[in-house]
Amino acid sequence: MAGRGAPPKPSSLPEDILDKLQVELKVDVEDARQKYDIEGLLSFQRLANYMAVAQIFLQANARLTEPLEKVHVKRRLLGHFGTCPGLNLTYAHASSLVSRHAKQGDDIQMLYVTGPGHGAPAVLADLYIEGSITRFYPQYAMNEVGFDRFIRSFSWPGGFPSHVNAETPGAIHEGGELGYALAVSYGSVMDKPDLITLCVVGDGESETGPTATAWHAHKFIDPAESGAVLPILHLNGFKVFYLYDPMLVSTHVSTQISERTIPGTMDNIELVALFTGYGYQVRFVEYGDLAQSKEEHTEKEIKLNANMAVSMEWAYGEIRRIQQAARSGKPIDKPRWPLIIMRTPKVMEHALLLRSIQLIHLVQGMTGPRSLKDTPLEGSFHSHQVPLAKAMSDDGQLKILSDWLTSYGIEDLLVKGGAGDKPDEFIKGSVLRILPERVDRRLGMIKESYAGYTALDIPDFEAFGNDEEKEISAMKALAKYLSVVIEKNPKTFRIFSPDEFESNKLDGVFSST
Repeated sequence: MAGRGAPPKPSSLPEDILDKLQVELKVDVEDARQKYDIEGLLSFQRLANYMAVAQIFLQANARLTEPLEKVHVKRRLLGHFGTCPGLNLTYAHASSLVSRHAKQGDDIQMLYVTGPGHGAPAVLADLYIEGSITRFYPQYAMNEVGFDRFIRSFSWPGGFPSHVNAETPGAIHEGGELGYALAVSYGSVMDKPDLITLCVVGDGESETGPTATAWHAHKFIDPAESGAVLPILHLNGFKVFYLYDPMLVSTHVSTQISERTIPGTMDNIELVALFTGYGYQVRFVEYGDLAQSKEEHTEKEIKLNANMAVSMEWAYGEIRRIQQAARSGKPIDKPRWPLIIMRTPKVMEHALLLRSIQLIHLVQGMTGPRSLKDTPLEGSFHSHQVPLAKAMSDDGQLKILSDWLTSYGIEDLLVKGGAGDKPDEFIKGSVLRILPERVDRRLGMIKESYAGYTALDIPDFEAFGNDEEKEISAMKALAKYLSVVIEKNPKTFRIFSPDEFESNKLDGVFSST
């Protein structure tokens, strides 16, 4: 088994497959910094990453207005941090894409579906920054009091749960059980020609049966009448599961076990061969080897975001190209839809290790400690959930947490004494400038996420009754009824069947299809 942070072993496939199949794009970093506002993207992620950490750990002193003490730390620490930086990165770039094109007169309606829904601290942070939390939950106002209350509310009585759920603005998929995000995403765009759903799929999640099947779902999408899904496969290398001792359930004793994900052990040649076979165009966005200095991290961070911005533009262009061809009467046979594979370390920590205190001297704005004594955190499954589980009781861990939170420098991102209902009255413009100006185009306020249901035109079932003394198949009677439902709702009603229609006596619906 490869060690912590080790790259995948090379495959035995011909090396030239990669050059032939992967999507190559020119990424001029300096040009991208201006064209895609990389500094704005980094500022957004910096605040969102701070808020993700703070939600997991803090019950008070959310803005670090005084030295961090044990009394400020939650007694019970819940949440999963490892996936949060990757979610914040993709959320920032999705928002920025919508915003950039809006300024060009191109109206993008985008849903954001989170496969790793255990990364709720990231999603909630993004939603607060863009104003969606305050819109739906006014008690979390865009001011110092509302911010403090919001940070405390995570995994707190009466607050938000540890996973994305139905209460989360913008969410159409719950995050507790992995495997269904991609299928839900493809379902969301059916008969919604203007909708694009960006779906983040975790590499552990990608191994599940439902996800493995859902990679084929684009083959059932008609680009002439439906929207599109942009999958982002996030490879950070590890998955975690738990073994519970049935004799110790009452004491909540469990064993945490980790292993590399299957996609995480595959090199780019294997990945591009696999997903090309699924019918995708594959674009890799990679952080690379772990940075060994602050300067190296800064360079890698900028390159990663420049690459993601260019890749998002390419993906959007490919989606529109496929759709325009179909909608102009010249559909592309077997179109290959875009897929971004983002490979980053678990807890994409970016900074310099100071071995004397087992802590990295964190670069302003990113994500976490490299190690804790002899336990690796960065690039390890130990960062998956709560990296500093004893922060409330251990002086050393409290110091690490304090340094971690302080490193983000949020005093430069928030308006001191700011108060109001609008984000720009509390959060500085350097963070907000990547967001769409139209609030109903922000990812947490898109109407399809909370008001997308369209009532069906249902016929009166009594008109399909039969004489009670007449023997008739209940399923055949139902088929007659459903055939009329189809006629009345040709664009909004579908039947999904894992078995044969005829053997289940529903073949009568074919009279209307």
